[in-house]
Amino acid sequence: MVMGGLRAGRGALKAVTVLATAVAVVVVGIPGVGEASTTTKTRVRRRPITPVLGVLVAVLAVTLALALSTAAQAHDVQMADSVSDAAAATEVVAFRAKANNQYVAAENAGNSSLIANRTAIRSWETFDLIHVNSTDVYLRAHANGKFVCAEAAGASPLISNRDVPGLWETFQLINNSDGTTSLRARANNKLVTAESAGSAPLIANRTKVGQWEKFDVIALDLTGQTPTTPLTSITNLPGQPAITAYGSSSAVNPFAHNGALIITGRDNYADQPMKNASAAGATVLIYLDVLIDNPYGRYHDMLTNPSQCGPATSRWPGSPNANQWGYLQDFRVGSVAQSKLRCVLETMAAENPHMGGFFADDLGSRSWYPGFSWDSWGATNQQAYRAGAIALAKTFHDVAVEHGLMVMVNGTWAAGSVASSGGGYPDAGSHGLSLADGGYIEHHSSSEIAFWTDYSKGQWGTAPGSVSNGKPFMYVQANDDATRNAYSNAGVAAFLSAQVDYDTASVWTSFHPTGLPSRVRR
Repeated sequence: MVMGGLRAGRGALKAVTVLATAVAVVVVGIPGVGEASTTTKTRVRRRPITPVLGVLVAVLAVTLALALSTAAQAHDVQMADSVSDAAAATEVVAFRAKANNQYVAAENAGNSSLIANRTAIRSWETFDLIHVNSTDVYLRAHANGKFVCAEAAGASPLISNRDVPGLWETFQLINNSDGTTSLRARANNKLVTAESAGSAPLIANRTKVGQWEKFDVIALDLTGQTPTTPLTSITNLPGQPAITAYGSSSAVNPFAHNGALIITGRDNYADQPMKNASAAGATVLIYLDVLIDNPYGRYHDMLTNPSQCGPATSRWPGSPNANQWGYLQDFRVGSVAQSKLRCVLETMAAENPHMGGFFADDLGSRSWYPGFSWDSWGATNQQAYRAGAIALAKTFHDVAVEHGLMVMVNGTWAAGSVASSGGGYPDAGSHGLSLADGGYIEHHSSSEIAFWTDYSKGQWGTAPGSVSNGKPFMYVQANDDATRNAYSNAGVAAFLSAQVDYDTASVWTSFHPTGLPSRVRR
């Protein structure tokens, strides 16, 4: 839609060029009008402009004005339409400049330029991030309800003073490898910088990303309410309701709240209740099990069988049976499963803009499958299993960072040796997986609370770019209310449910924002 407006403008300008050329031809063809001076050997003699030329110039000026007006009107209509169409893809965010770790404010209620000079988030520091397409956004300041503009085609500082967005109000979101975000103004294709280490207004005048051109994009209340008190960007406690819903998608309707967590199954991830929950601010995770060769569900079929992502996968050497659901897939480093995973994850993100992240089932540093014995499997297989799991986790993490998503794993990363417990990562002697934002604690008794309390304090989400910023987001799925409450009182988990099955759960306490993603951000 944006490009449609620009095309309309370019079409009108092309027409103006044709008209101007035609007039020029006529002017040249009139005696005494086509030349402004004649040259002799001794001096330049200037001829007066004739009345005919004056009339033609006036006609040309009127034609240009009318054509440009038409182009601008067409452009504005296209821009207005694009805002309406993008309304469903809007986030409420704040920007924290890495130049000085201060929040960006639409200063003076939006009447002055944007500047990174605030230590807390309130109305002036809050913006609607409106997605135009997969890369570009508009920014609308809550301070005055106007769009942020790279004024004077980027030559002047950013200011929120436009009622309708156009090219000067369009910015490209750039995902940096360290998890920060940069903004490129489409007005001049230059990067926005917090000038003078943040002491001067934001302006689009840089060609390379440095510290001044990096920002943390912090998700706020996605229901659209402007915060009136400072908000913590990421909050994992106290624990709140969650649901694992592999069956009926209608069971998630009570969880359509900002802060809720919903884990979907192999085939219900795109149902309307999941999209409704995402729109309300819930974090919807889509299930994927790379370790078992069960092709049920679109993305498991894409991973296991021949697909656009590559050839069919194979089983682990010796074809060990994992459980009743299938055999152990060969996910060793360099395997087909490893090479196909990124393609599958990218497809999931592209097809499900409502998703907030990936749920990597069975992904741990050692096996607990009942189909074979880990202890007697041998050191070679054990080491290959751990190395393959780390490689898979890196791919999950990398794709999640690219799209602003989270990763939760259902598999243990407990401190210790590979032979005993598998080990954490990167430090095998510490609990947790730095590449995941949290883990899934499934059907454990209250007598194990002490272990899981230590486990939840491990190295979760500490890899660069993780959306959790090192705060662990654990999910306890208990067998009953009493066990769930015991884990909640111990502060073990950010999310808890009492579910024997994988279909229904109760809303046992109130919801609160976490700062986790509720949609594909990038």
